[in-house]
Amino acid sequence: MTSRATHSTCGASKLLYYRTKVSTVYCTTSISINTIVDTIKNKLGLHEDLPNSAAYGKSYFAYGIFGWINEWILRGMKEEPETLSHLFFEQTQMISNTIKLLNNSTGR
Repeated sequence: MTSRATHSTCGASKLLYYRTKVSTVYCTTSISINTIVDTIKNKLGLHEDLPNSAAYGKSYFAYGIFGWINEWILRGMKEEPETLSHLFFEQTQMISNTIKLLNNSTGR
């Protein structure tokens, strides 16, 4: 299976188009980027009545997760979901360790 993805704008909504070859048939699919981001935000419980401190943290994670999904699609969706989950966990651990080191070096 091979895939190719591009971004496009359709009216006010950005669309993510990707073309996937399955055997000899090409399927072209479009997904609203806003739909993906909104779905992630809903899953994380990010809504307007949250206090700013909670909303900023949830927003950080929502767009980070979207970045992973978007990059995965643009790179041809080669990894299985389990592999992506493992890679995400590794990166999360690295970020956490970096934050701990920064906090220790500033005396926090």
